Amino acid sequence: MKIRNGFVSNSSSSSFICSTSMSLDQVKNKLDIMVEMYNRLYNADETFDDMFEDPYIISKINIEGYKERISYFGGGSVSIGDIIIDSADDNSIPWMLHTAIEDLFCANRIHLG
Repeated sequence: MKIRNGFVSNSSSSSFICSTSMSLDQVKNKLDIMVEMYNRLYNADETFDDMFEDPYIISKINIEGYKERISYFGGGSVSIGDIIIDSADDNSIPWMLHTAIEDLFCANRIHLG
């Protein structure tokens, strides 16, 4: 078990498949706000890069690779135009932000082990 910023987890990373009408810039802006709010609420000093990789859009070029990735880790579906949010590392996204990401971006979370 790892301990990080006051919570215990099972050492895993996450990927969120977002079916949102927001642009990539809007998604990143909202994630920046989440990081800021998390820092205020928990008196933390996290950065965007501590929690997230740069989000990206599923395209014809990368869809097959992503389908293989999610199939390996338990399934899900992805479409061209979906936005992917990946955690920067194991447990880098605090658990309380998972539901916020799922709700705000109409996202499904894939547990990456």
